[in-house]
Amino acid sequence: MIQLDSVTYAGETAAEVVAPRLDAATESGQAVAPILTCGLDPQLNRFFASLFDGFGFTVTHAGSRDEALQSIAARPAPVVICAAALPGGGWRGLLRDLESLRERPALIVVGETSIWNEVLEAGGFDVLSTPWRQDEVIWTVTAAWHEWMNRTERLYGGVRCSDA
Repeated sequence: MIQLDSVTYAGETAAEVVAPRLDAATESGQAVAPILTCGLDPQLNRFFASLFDGFGFTVTHAGSRDEALQSIAARPAPVVICAAALPGGGWRGLLRDLESLRERPALIVVGETSIWNEVLEAGGFDVLSTPWRQDEVIWTVTAAWHEWMNRTERLYGGVRCSDA
């Protein structure tokens, strides 16, 4: 069992999320949740992998929309972080594909802040844009993971059926 601690982002109790404890995740040797990055450059993939390693998240990488779908079919990922200009159909195409899944991952798009409304209206979770702030990236991905967990629990009547 992974121990969780409550944390508050920017002092707002309304934005309270539960983040995995570093020691519990790494001591158990188990990942809290897999994260899939898609269509990002290698440097950004390394950034996400190193950032979330201490939290017990495993980060895998896919180069295109098709690779992402193959990866999710083999091992579902609660959170997908993709490039706005994703090869093979863009983030919109990936989102359409993800919507057909029973346990649809939360989609975070890496792009300009100008697409934020479009991403949210289409059903995506959020947009990450530069300059990177580590606390904001961690909060966004953790909140997306929680949104996925809540949606999955409702889907199965309060029982979590995934490995994540």
